[in-house]
Amino acid sequence: MIDNPEKFKLVIAALEQSGRSLDMTDSVKTMPRGYNEHTKHPLAAFLRLKQLVVIQQLSMEELIDGAIVKRVAAFAKEVTPLLLHIRDRAARQP
Repeated sequence: MIDNPEKFKLVIAALEQSGRSLDMTDSVKTMPRGYNEHTKHPLAAFLRLKQLVVIQQLSMEELIDGAIVKRVAAFAKEVTPLLLHIRDRAARQP
C-alpha cells in the first residue's frame, strides 16, 4: 500500500465497482509499530486494519436454498482483485 498506493486504490475501486468494500471495523486506533511516519498517508485507514476482509452476509435461507456454491463463486469473482493483491504481496515476502 505504501510503496504503490495507486495500485491499492485500483483494488479498492474494483471492489466498490462490484458493490463490495473492505470491512473497516477491525482496526487499531493508532498506526502499527514502524508505520508512525505514515499517519498522513492517503491510505492510512487501510494501514491500520488488522486484516483485509470483505464480508457477505447471508440469511439461513440463502445458505440452504441450494445456490450457495453459485453465491460463493460469484463472491470470489467479485473480490478477485483483492485476492490477487494479497497473493502478489505474499509472493514478494522473503
